[in-house]
Amino acid sequence: MRRSIVKHGPGTLTVSIPAAWAKMNELRAGDQVEVVEHQGQLAITPVDVPKGDAISVTLRGGKRFVARTLYNCYRLGYNEIRASFDDPRTLTTITERVGQLIGFEIVEQTPTSCVLRNVASIAHEEFGVMVRRMWDMQLSIGHSVLDALRKGDREQLATIRSLEKIPYKLYLYAARTVAIAGQRVSPAPYVLMALLTRVESLMDAYRYAAAMFVENPGKPVRVSAATLRFFSIVVDYHESLFHLYYRYTDKRMIDMLDQKHDNIDTYLKLLEQVPAQERRIIHLILKAYVDMFDATSQILGLHLAGQK
Repeated sequence: MRRSIVKHGPGTLTVSIPAAWAKMNELRAGDQVEVVEHQGQLAITPVDVPKGDAISVTLRGGKRFVARTLYNCYRLGYNEIRASFDDPRTLTTITERVGQLIGFEIVEQTPTSCVLRNVASIAHEEFGVMVRRMWDMQLSIGHSVLDALRKGDREQLATIRSLEKIPYKLYLYAARTVAIAGQRVSPAPYVLMALLTRVESLMDAYRYAAAMFVENPGKPVRVSAATLRFFSIVVDYHESLFHLYYRYTDKRMIDMLDQKHDNIDTYLKLLEQVPAQERRIIHLILKAYVDMFDATSQILGLHLAGQK
């Protein structure tokens, strides 16, 4: 598609935006677009601003139900959440959880209701930065948990637990961006959303491995060498998954797939060798490994979608 450049004044050049593209992105006169220059080319993308889409929810039950409801509304792309509740203590839970929702604030509240509203726009160019930070934080936490278990360092495990909310916060923002922007951030947004959700779940193994000792101060931080070796294998596999996402090659994919038999065999032998109190850690690590293995399929899907 070619467009003519029009001169306005002594130093200003303008070009019109195709009407079909403006309609698809719901753009009107006065709306803003993001213009990015890269290697001699200009990329124009809409700037997402709150469009008034709101949802009303009734919050009952405990903290987990409240948190999951808020997180799902945020992840689905709603810009306003109108919450009502019978228990005034629910407001405390909401206040604690809103910090996980980047761009959201409580703008109205009563003893039995409140309104959470998006006060910031989604910048598509920040998506990659947020996802990279999520990966980096996860890998750092995985290596730190392994290091703390090797050293028997309970204080280090407690410090790690204080950081666990950060990757989830980044995940929620990334998932929300995909829900809002769709193919503007990926040619296969549903595959990307599935990958983000699976990768976020990898934190469970690290989180619970740390919690086993932090929440039981009388329990010595002592893990067998065999369990530590398996933990190390899975953390290394996590690192490989990171490189597969950012620098995909068929060889790297095949190498990761070919490791499954050996890693499952290692797991089965460990169940017979390790003390009973360590089997919970082994199960957690295996679940993380299976999630990583399954995530390779989504990364392959994203790679193939990028070739269309």
